[in-house]
Amino acid sequence: MSRIEADLRRAPDEATLAPIHAEIMRLQTEIEQLRQRQTELNEQIGATQFQYAEADRKPKRVDEKSAAAQARQRQTRLAECSQRTNNTGSTMAKHILLVPNQSFQIGTE
Repeated sequence: MSRIEADLRRAPDEATLAPIHAEIMRLQTEIEQLRQRQTELNEQIGATQFQYAEADRKPKRVDEKSAAAQARQRQTRLAECSQRTNNTGSTMAKHILLVPNQSFQIGTE
């Protein structure tokens, strides 16, 4: 066996391994820090996605509430008109109340 082969089979000495071990430890620490940072970023992404979804739903809820309020307002006006008609002694009154996607015909007296 040649000297080179013998050197290759021999375990490296402590002085040779120390810097390699130190670099491995430094890299493992850096990996752990990067994993923690990625976890934090994933949490921020989740929170941001939730806020985006809430902001996206908000105008829809406002539209729904507005449509409901307008329908109630129309019903109130119709009821007031019907009361005035009944109070004036009119024998026949016909009113149409329009609600989104529906129409109601409130009868005659």
